[in-house]
Amino acid sequence: MINIAKSNNVPACLAQTSDHKCCIEQVQEEFFHKCYICENKNLTDIETEHFNPDPTLRLDWNNLFYSCGHCNGIKSNKYTGMLNCTNFSVIITDVIQFELKPIPKENPVFTSLNDSSSVSITVELLNEVHSPSTITRKLEANNLNDLICGELIKFTNKISKFYKANSPEKKAAVKNELKDMLHVSSKFVAFKIWIIKTNANRLNDFQDIIPKFII
Repeated sequence: MINIAKSNNVPACLAQTSDHKCCIEQVQEEFFHKCYICENKNLTDIETEHFNPDPTLRLDWNNLFYSCGHCNGIKSNKYTGMLNCTNFSVIITDVIQFELKPIPKENPVFTSLNDSSSVSITVELLNEVHSPSTITRKLEANNLNDLICGELIKFTNKISKFYKANSPEKKAAVKNELKDMLHVSSKFVAFKIWIIKTNANRLNDFQDIIPKFII
């Protein structure tokens, strides 16, 4: 889960219909085809999620988020007051640590870095998304966590390739590839950011390509 800069381009269809799904293609584009909670891409279970379950906000453009069925089903109306990824007054990866050790595979760990209720609620949701209690949700979460592991292995291998590069030109080329993998449109960016932030050498070498989340 990372901050996403959603536009103020309110779709005209919202004033002409009672169906909030009319603008799902625009919602999809603005969220880079990623579920705003788990950051998975290329979803087959696409949903337009209401960040605030208040029925009066059903057609409010600012309340329509892009989600997968797994995350939306878990969040439902249960998690209110969580961090809003489109609100840049709080940078999510500054207040929550994201960690997953892919080899051997472990469940993701989310750590609150302050004691605000919005952070605590968000961490609670993330824990349920990635380590749910029901059998079906566990299977879904296992598939999701496998995808994260695969992406993080590719990312760390790329970092290793950077440090093994034997010329400035090769290092620069690999760093550009890492920059692409850290772009907000890439999947599972929050975990990648924290791979860099938890190591002083990596932070020194790659802090210039970490997303700045400034609008």
